[in-house]
Amino acid sequence: MSRNLCDTECYFCNGKVEVTGEVHDATEADVHRYFSEYKGCRFADAECVMCGAKYLAWMDTRAHGRRHGYDGYTFDGTPHDLSFRSTFNDEPGEDDMPVREVPTGKEIDALKAEVEELKHTLELINEYATDEGLDALNMAERITALERLGTKIVKTIGYAGEFQDAVNKWCKYLKEGE
Repeated sequence: MSRNLCDTECYFCNGKVEVTGEVHDATEADVHRYFSEYKGCRFADAECVMCGAKYLAWMDTRAHGRRHGYDGYTFDGTPHDLSFRSTFNDEPGEDDMPVREVPTGKEIDALKAEVEELKHTLELINEYATDEGLDALNMAERITALERLGTKIVKTIGYAGEFQDAVNKWCKYLKEGE
C-alpha cells in the first residue's frame, strides 16, 4: 500500500480531479499517523468532476524531503499527486467512493449521435430560419427536441457546458421568433 496514487486523474473514471478546498499545511486529520513525516507539506481537498470521488491533492510536498519524482513539477498551485482523502493512501475508504455514475462508452456514443443530429437540426434552422414557409408547429417540435436533448445530456454526464448554453440560446431565439 502506498500513500499516494502517482496520478492526478480520477482512479475510478479517469476524469479530471479539481481542487475544491483551500491549500493548507498538513493536519493530523489529513495525513493521520504520518503527520510528523508530512509536517510542512501543503495539501488541499479535491474531487473528481465526473464521478465525485474524493481526494487529498498533494500541492507541495517538498518539505517531506523525499524526491518522489519531482523533477519537472512547478508547484504552481496544481496538484502533483493524489491520495484518497479519508485514508491518505492508494486504497479508498467508503467516504472517498464515487457519488455519481459515470456514463459508459455506449451511452457516450449514443449522446454523440444525438449531438450530431442536433447539429444537423441547428444547421437546418439556420438555413431556413428566414423561410416564411417554416410553420410554428415544426418550430415548436424543434424547440422541444432541443430542450429534451439538453436535459438528457445534463442528466447523463452531469454538465454539458457550452453545448447546453448553445441549446438554451437557440431555444430562446426560436421561442422569441414565434
